[in-house]
Amino acid sequence: PCVKVQAAYYELMGTSGVACMEETLAEARRLGYVVVLDAKRGDIGATAAAYSEAYLAEGAPAPVDFLTVTPYSGTAGVQPFLEDCGRSGRGLFVLVKTSNPSSGEFQDLITGDGRPLFERVGEKVSEWGASLIGAEGYSAVGAVVGATYPEQGAMLRREMPHTFCLL
Repeated sequence: PCVKVQAAYYELMGTSGVACMEETLAEARRLGYVVVLDAKRGDIGATAAAYSEAYLAEGAPAPVDFLTVTPYSGTAGVQPFLEDCGRSGRGLFVLVKTSNPSSGEFQDLITGDGRPLFERVGEKVSEWGASLIGAEGYSAVGAVVGATYPEQGAMLRREMPHTFCLL
């Protein structure tokens, strides 16, 4: 019932690829699939708002159910996405602990309170999603958590009990 579309491979082909991606998204919606667009968008201000409006806003030209975003611009980079999710009923998957081998170069860095950065990001994901928890008890703000790191995934699962994880 779910499809994850990787935007980069469509964008690689230029305008014809983007048109094909829009056709793919429309067909997935027509078939009733939950559509996740893996685009890993991230910026601040008007640029973040534009990314969000393209996919998550009511009346978006290429609407998806969920969009992947990067959190490393902080709340200012995520806020436009959260606002559109609140209005449209769509959602996000925020990169928390990714599966690539070099993810630890930054994500595992120990912060001032002795916790790894990915844990602090998971905490922010829970905070950002607290006002977007639906009737089933899960937030519209999910987390990307690499299944290649089962111990970190289990710890994040305990700390984010209302968060869907994209593995």
